[in-house]
Amino acid sequence: GLLEQLVTFVEETFVPSRIALLFRNEAGERCTVRCARHMEENVSLYRPLLEHWFAGKEDVIQIENLDRNADNETDWRVLERLNISLLVPLRVQDVLWGCLILGKRRNGTTWEVQDIDFLNTLVNQMDVAISRALIYEEEQRQERQMFQTEKLAALGTLSAGMAHEIRNPLNIISGSAETLKNGRLNREEQKEMLTFIMDETERLNEIITRFLDFARPRTPEIRRCDVLSLVDETLQMLSERAKKANVAVVKKYTKPISPFDLDPQQLKQILINLVLNALEAMGETEAGTLTVKVVPKEDDVVISIKDTGVGIPKEIQSKIFDPFFTTKEKGTGLGLSMTHRMVDGMRGALSFVSASGKGTTFTLTIPKFAPESHLTSDL
Repeated sequence: GLLEQLVTFVEETFVPSRIALLFRNEAGERCTVRCARHMEENVSLYRPLLEHWFAGKEDVIQIENLDRNADNETDWRVLERLNISLLVPLRVQDVLWGCLILGKRRNGTTWEVQDIDFLNTLVNQMDVAISRALIYEEEQRQERQMFQTEKLAALGTLSAGMAHEIRNPLNIISGSAETLKNGRLNREEQKEMLTFIMDETERLNEIITRFLDFARPRTPEIRRCDVLSLVDETLQMLSERAKKANVAVVKKYTKPISPFDLDPQQLKQILINLVLNALEAMGETEAGTLTVKVVPKEDDVVISIKDTGVGIPKEIQSKIFDPFFTTKEKGTGLGLSMTHRMVDGMRGALSFVSASGKGTTFTLTIPKFAPESHLTSDL
């Protein structure tokens, strides 16, 4: 990120014995290490103290020129222990956001006036760049928060289906255990009952693991994946919801489909959002059909999700990917918006065709090779 580049440039230019960039944390009371070289990363300084030290000063501060008293003794000792020579303020629109701390130069030379002037010029020119990076970082934070909000909404839906999925193997385990308890079985029948119990226990474990993999906060992990398996797993997770909605699920896969490099959990989230949207659209009809097609196309795979629901009125079709736009009484309006953002992050494409009263088809196109990172900060 930008701050990392700044530290690298200063280190390579001046060769200090140690360098760290401290930036204000979310609470704002302390400035903590964002990136460092040749020193530990658990260092922090009290931001009001830094503001006091830099008050009325536009320039780099040399440690020997600072006042030392009981109020700043703790932070002073930190600087002294690290053998710090210079403090360089980082301001954004005249607000102190942090500082660079630099040790003595490794070649044994002292910090010259021209060195300090250069550092001042450098950080003053960074003002606009840091400001833009902060705005970008805040947008990324809000996007992650929106993603988690929508994920929680999906979890509520999945948990209802999961309860039914768990109940079935539990009934089999309970019945098998009761039969064993009666003690009227021969050895072969006992082995059969134990096999039932072991198989259903494994099935329970798979159900819970699948749910937890989706639920837990995580960073994107790109790996080689079988797209058809991911589609099947998603449909299985929502099968109970489809049954309750009286919706028949039709799968049309064109095989073979070679493995793709992508984040499997992110693709599942996209598919869950699209399938849930389709099921809800058919909730107002007596019965419906959900058709899921998967077709390879050169270096892409195309997944289409077609419902026989009420369709999307023409007058609102241009708005359905807008954040917080929803026609549902209890909806957040984030589902399709976040889905669209996630697809963009995968360098994919999401489109739809819809006719009022005739249903909707969403078409998801995914490239074979995903970008290296998602939702990364620029700072």
